[in-house]
Amino acid sequence: MTRTRVAAASVVALLLGAACADRAPVAAVPPQAEFLVSAGDSTYWIRSSSDGLRVRSAPILLTRDGLQFHKLSIVEEIIDFFDAEFVRERLFGYPVARSDSTMLYADEAVAQAMARWMSANPDETPINASDEDAPEPESSAADFIEVIDVHGRWVSWAHAIDIDVVGADPHQHERRRGVVDIVSGARATLDSLMPAEHAQRVEALGRAALDTMLSVVRTATDERAAEARSTLHTFSFDPAAFSITDIAGAPAVVFHVAGVNAEGESLELLVPPIAFPESPAWWAEVRRTIPVWSADSLQVRWTHGAYAVSGTVDSSRTVLALSLMADTANARPWPIAVVPMPAYQFMSLTADTFTEDMRAALLRTFEKASADDPFATRALRVPLPRLNRWSLFLQTSFP
Repeated sequence: MTRTRVAAASVVALLLGAACADRAPVAAVPPQAEFLVSAGDSTYWIRSSSDGLRVRSAPILLTRDGLQFHKLSIVEEIIDFFDAEFVRERLFGYPVARSDSTMLYADEAVAQAMARWMSANPDETPINASDEDAPEPESSAADFIEVIDVHGRWVSWAHAIDIDVVGADPHQHERRRGVVDIVSGARATLDSLMPAEHAQRVEALGRAALDTMLSVVRTATDERAAEARSTLHTFSFDPAAFSITDIAGAPAVVFHVAGVNAEGESLELLVPPIAFPESPAWWAEVRRTIPVWSADSLQVRWTHGAYAVSGTVDSSRTVLALSLMADTANARPWPIAVVPMPAYQFMSLTADTFTEDMRAALLRTFEKASADDPFATRALRVPLPRLNRWSLFLQTSFP
């Protein structure tokens, strides 16, 4: 999932009106609906009413906790010197109806590496690398954060650190994962997600699964296993190093186990998902946002009340064609948009949970994202009853 720096992807809105060439157009409209879809690195705000479909997108990642929406943002800081580069990222959460923010994750390793390098090179001053004919830096330190997924207030992240500074040993290469509470900024533990006895059981299953994986490597006879055996002692189980996922709509965790090879490069193992012994109360809200995929992973569907949203994956498995339909047998599909993969979250917007104040706050968030990014997709509104053929509307590509 997902940075606010959006990868290139074109968004195409497809709207169909029912008619025959030799008959007057039939006034047909899609079911009334309003919802958000998170796909790729963007959020799509879709509204259907009697006068058509409106599609708006913004290069933002949102999650929802109760009545509150939160925006996730990765803030990057790059400081270049003539022979060194330092890149630091931090993850923040912003309630869309307030102006404050919460630090969700940051690491000080890059800042500390830069302080040591500057102490050893006191005459060096920062430069604008794009304006100077600077060589490839001999020293570099960078960390990168990725949002893996969101489940209500719980944000799963991955973090990578790569520090190679001349004269400063040892070099540092690490990979880690975790979950953070978007409201408090606190790092999640298993027993913050589930009862203590369930947390103990899940941890025990994770440790046992890791032992099985390592045992397979120890007893394997192929060449790759022989190379891997020399690294097994570096893998250490950390019960807080996990991300949240789901198995057939039920909550599960994926443990991340870090190690290093003989050269000090980072290695990582992902333990197969382990289901919660019982779905906690907070999962009921999350469950409604999770897409249901077909066995071949080519079709996806969300259902809410009187309508459903379906998606079809293209042959390249890079984009998803969304359609809206009534939640009835043989319902007519109304094409909405083609969005980049992956599509991972659906949030319905209904009057009981989506107030006018929240609507205004969410609109401001979308408008600010569009203003910050001149290539953001604009809103599209087309009256449907007069359409008598497929109509194609190509909107601005993301950078």
